[in-house]
Amino acid sequence: MPLFKPVAAAAALLATTLAIPVLARADVLPDGRVYEQVSPVEKNGSDAGSLGVGAPVYSHATADGSGLLYGTRGPMGTVHRGIQAYAVGRRGSDGWSSESALPAGTLDRIFALTYSPYNLVPSDDLTKIMFTAFGSYGGENPVSNTSAGLYMGNADDGTVDWLSQPRIANPVPAPGNIIKVSNFEPVGGSPDLSTVYFWAGPTLLPADAARAPFWDPNDADSTVPWGLYQYSGGVLTSAGTLPDGTEPAGGAAPASSGRTERFVSNFTTPETTGHQVSRDGSTLLFVSPDPQANPLTGPHPIQLYVRRGGRSTLISHSPDGAAAPSGVVPVVAVNQSQRDLRAHEYAYGSADGKTAIFQSPDVLASGAPNDSAVKAYRYDVDTDTVSYLPGVAGATIVAASDDDQRFLFTDSETRIAVWDQGNIKTVASSPTPTRIYLSPARSTATGSVFVFTTEVAIPGFNGGGFVQVYRYDTAQQQLTCVSCPPAGIAPSGSATLSNEDTVGNAVLPSGELVGSRGMSEDGDRVFFDTPDALVPDDANAKRDVYEWTPSGVSLISSGRSQDPSILLDNSANGNDVFFATTEGLDPDDRDLSYDVYDARVGGGFTRAERAAPCAGDACRGALSGPLLSPLPGTSGAFDGDREQVALVSSVKLKLGVRKVLNGSLRIVVAVPLAARVSVSGSGLRGVGKAYTTPGTYTIKVPLTAAAKRNLKRRHRLKLSARVQFAPTSGAASSSTFTLTAKA
Repeated sequence: MPLFKPVAAAAALLATTLAIPVLARADVLPDGRVYEQVSPVEKNGSDAGSLGVGAPVYSHATADGSGLLYGTRGPMGTVHRGIQAYAVGRRGSDGWSSESALPAGTLDRIFALTYSPYNLVPSDDLTKIMFTAFGSYGGENPVSNTSAGLYMGNADDGTVDWLSQPRIANPVPAPGNIIKVSNFEPVGGSPDLSTVYFWAGPTLLPADAARAPFWDPNDADSTVPWGLYQYSGGVLTSAGTLPDGTEPAGGAAPASSGRTERFVSNFTTPETTGHQVSRDGSTLLFVSPDPQANPLTGPHPIQLYVRRGGRSTLISHSPDGAAAPSGVVPVVAVNQSQRDLRAHEYAYGSADGKTAIFQSPDVLASGAPNDSAVKAYRYDVDTDTVSYLPGVAGATIVAASDDDQRFLFTDSETRIAVWDQGNIKTVASSPTPTRIYLSPARSTATGSVFVFTTEVAIPGFNGGGFVQVYRYDTAQQQLTCVSCPPAGIAPSGSATLSNEDTVGNAVLPSGELVGSRGMSEDGDRVFFDTPDALVPDDANAKRDVYEWTPSGVSLISSGRSQDPSILLDNSANGNDVFFATTEGLDPDDRDLSYDVYDARVGGGFTRAERAAPCAGDACRGALSGPLLSPLPGTSGAFDGDREQVALVSSVKLKLGVRKVLNGSLRIVVAVPLAARVSVSGSGLRGVGKAYTTPGTYTIKVPLTAAAKRNLKRRHRLKLSARVQFAPTSGAASSSTFTLTAKA
């Protein structure tokens, strides 16, 4: 369902006529993928998925790959004027359609040119989006140059909730006088955003009266302590209350506020927030007083708390329940771009909300050494107990299994390591005394695989001093550089695992709590973009998108675009890979600006006619007949040397499949005119050939390593092959056949 529906019937009709079903080019893609254009054909010259210079903007896909939130650089599709910063694409049976992700709002025209909504937090199904922005988007927020607010867009009825609306008569400051939009920071929420948390400077509730005296009306950047809030079912409550139920005068902050300057919100990433809100939204980790503004007199150590079920519990305590005398201490930054900022990351929580890892110089559990050194601890939420973690002191955790029993970290010894249920395994060490930064980083649910990026030169890999993408297999204790060029070829630039990576493309993201993935949920596929050509087909000397599997690397983008192609996100299983490119991979994509595409396993649509005037060759009409189908009376299965005849529009294509020889199938094709024929599919390593003259040709199609093993064990193996036929003139076509291979 689109987020904000057009209100005019004409707009609805226009959306129908411009939602053109996509038929992908017959490029050779891994896993039998096919390109599908996600962004609208009509974009009014705007860019989608990029800032127009090959730089990514925040994007996030639904787990099943049927939806994508992506950034835009102007109005497109059904939006013809005004500001459109983000769109939501939805996949239907006949193609992709997009709507503006956010409402237009009411902005001062000067600020409208400079500011757009950011700090986006989408729900899992993209039907709700929490965001901060200047302007009035809902409620009675007054319109002025300084009317900042936090909002929730709802797809079901097109309404917008003003989350930061004060519930008191005289808030400080008044809504129309809030100069900094970053006075409202989303903290997290449940998957459907029915419950959300945010961090704010202004006073919004009666309990905030204790913080009001610290506001300086003449200083917009005053060091006033901020408060934490929970919004659920239209009700706003304080989320930073102490265990006795009182609101702290010193304020409260999310446990992983992530930066010294709260106004540098662009550095918010999933790594810096460290599951401060559990995946289901039921648990919140926070600290008090607010570390970034502590105007209280006397010693007030920062203490760590957990909020669950509407109640707060002290985490940083000794066995007798007393608060840690020195409180908790933050760890260093995880991202290279944060190296000059003192991060305030006080805890790393588990995704299931049952544990939290933190550090303190105090002795809070048995086994902890009685000295002044910083020590690492694990807190169990269910039992309210603290245990000592030896060997993890000074560590920065960047990725973890759902239960925190395995986590990837770096420490002051300049090493990368995995804590595996009490055992520490060194992954790599820096040859020079340089702090290692790891971000973005990802983990499978069980911690079986960790994927991370770093610019530190790891011995044994051809990183060249650039950011590269690495994969670590916990069971095999094997580290692989998935993005490094082959030995002897010097890297030319940094690889990027996620659109939140601020190093590879030197662009700051817009504050992210829900990150893009960069790998499949089982860790067997890793997706990245790099300026280096890792396969011969990458011939454009530009950044391109790749897929890594244990069998090797393959191009996702074409490798032929005149501009960089950039990774945006992928579905949970990796069957959908979204990227932005200026290359017209769809025949109707001719505007040369950036578009968003989905390289989808088993994708592609039947082309529908455009409701637009034709010109030149376009007036000749489409070829009739099926795209590619077996002749009547045949089964579509291939065995031994048995042949199959198929129709490609009005053109015949003759196929024959022989027995597997040296790990490959031989497919015989009778090509009646100049065309490119590609074969790909499950169990097959995709190949393609371009033929300039008619004739009969044999295409060698290698089996994947897994298919070879299965064939050797079973002697017979059913495979699904997708044959794609792209003539130099006329419509492309494709079809899928079931093959029975013999060893």
